[in-house]
Amino acid sequence: MALKRDFSGASGKGEKPSARAIATFVAAAAKGDKKAVKRFCLKYRSHVDAADKNGRTALQAAAEHNQVDVGNVLLFAKADPNKPAQDGASPFLTWAKTYPDGKERNDYRLLESMLMADARINSRQEGTGMSCLMFDRVCSDEKLCDYLLKKGADPTLKDKDGKTARDHACKMSDRFDGEDGHTKLKENIDRNIRKLDKAEKEWPQRPRAAKVLNEELAERLKLS
Repeated sequence: MALKRDFSGASGKGEKPSARAIATFVAAAAKGDKKAVKRFCLKYRSHVDAADKNGRTALQAAAEHNQVDVGNVLLFAKADPNKPAQDGASPFLTWAKTYPDGKERNDYRLLESMLMADARINSRQEGTGMSCLMFDRVCSDEKLCDYLLKKGADPTLKDKDGKTARDHACKMSDRFDGEDGHTKLKENIDRNIRKLDKAEKEWPQRPRAAKVLNEELAERLKLS
């Protein structure tokens, strides 16, 4: 367990990786190449958040492809789940934006790991002001929406246009009006609209400690 030994304390400056090494590192994270990711982390221990030419970090790439094992290695190596990429989204928000379909659906392990590593659940995407509850993937998935609300996601946050998560879900539902092929999807979205509406109304009555914490986070992340 060399990784555990080397990353048990504060990371040193270490050798600086080349642009090619960073690109290979990010690509390995996207593919789930755990060995290659470990090698980079051990060799360039203070550069785990290095970005490639597209502005993506390895954790961003792992989150985008829900690479759980690689993501956990990166988090153990002190990768930052809150660092915005070029598109303004942190790895945590990237996971919410690109939440997978198919066999990986309902696999929240990387999401849980990022939250344990102090990912800010009420962070917002730079430029758009989008929170995790506002993305289409979340708006259309009841279980994930419930999960995030229970973890403290604030349904009253607004994006740069003043829209809440409920507003985004309503807009998404409207897109599928009259489309028979999307009936089930629309039903899921509409159920989430009701949940978000209820959550908005109940937010002021949440336990004071949780409310204060989220108000402080919202203030720090307020768009300029």
